[in-house]
Amino acid sequence: MKDEINKYLVFAGQNGLYAVLFKYIREIVSSRNIMRTDYLCPLVFGMANIKGEVVPILNLFAQTATELCPYQIVVHLDELVFSFQAQEVVDTLLLQHTYLKELRSNQTPYIYQYFYFRKHAVSVLDLERYLDYMDQVLDKSTY
Repeated sequence: MKDEINKYLVFAGQNGLYAVLFKYIREIVSSRNIMRTDYLCPLVFGMANIKGEVVPILNLFAQTATELCPYQIVVHLDELVFSFQAQEVVDTLLLQHTYLKELRSNQTPYIYQYFYFRKHAVSVLDLERYLDYMDQVLDKSTY
């Protein structure tokens, strides 16, 4: 596990640089054919029509995101397909597991690791933890 090498996509989100395991990414598309869904819940920005498939756009970074970013990163996790917004796609990297550092305290339960890239901290998104977080929030909400 310590010598394991994974491929990550690094992208600019609403509040900094983020990375996600490349194995989950299905495609990256420009933001178009977006329908805002303010009435659903704060975790869902809207819905996108991507090649004839309706895909939810999730708010990963700010539950109150109001601006549409130029790109949608479409991911496939288990049987779920969803997307999240990106300002810019920065790079793809191969990283050894030992290069990742653990966050000591964090307000975001699905970001618990980071690494440095070009002198900038990059937060690693754990999509499985995000879906668990989303389930907990939705269980507590009245949406």
